[in-house]
Amino acid sequence: LGLKAEKPNRIFKGWETMSEKLFFDLPYQSYYATDFGLSAPTANLEFKFDGDKTFFLHERLYKPMNKMQGSLSDEFASLNTVKSKENIADSGNELNKAEGQKLKNSGYNIIFAQKGHGSINAGIETMQKCKIIYTETSVNLEDEYENCSWKVYQGIQMDVPEDNQKDHLLDCARMGISWYVKTRYLSI
Repeated sequence: LGLKAEKPNRIFKGWETMSEKLFFDLPYQSYYATDFGLSAPTANLEFKFDGDKTFFLHERLYKPMNKMQGSLSDEFASLNTVKSKENIADSGNELNKAEGQKLKNSGYNIIFAQKGHGSINAGIETMQKCKIIYTETSVNLEDEYENCSWKVYQGIQMDVPEDNQKDHLLDCARMGISWYVKTRYLSI
């Protein structure tokens, strides 16, 4: 029938799609989230929240920094990234901190994500409690969403995401949604 088989250990399920036009017509505030990558993709998404439990996601960038013609700041400028909007950025290593600081120095409102023991699983749990709708043009996000899965060890599903999977945009979503929920004191 041409239907795809679903991985039994998938982390996320039940997300919906919407048109890009509908996303941009939504009357909610926009925010950004960024996951840095030198040879892996640097990912950036825009997200909105409806005031209840629904987050709307739109993929904006999915390109390694070593494939960019100029700086990441130049790339953001070409995407018409609004400098004043909050942009939640990965702070997991020195490259991330350095690239985030370069963006700050260029005038972008970079907020480093809070990391720590258990933050990945806590972010996943928060996302699983939300309704998530993403744009149909977010093809890399859709691929990550469909393939992101829990590690299986000797036939037992663990509460740990698989290693080395593509999850750059999902990291953006996790960081952005976690930040939003914490800073707005939402109980989701």
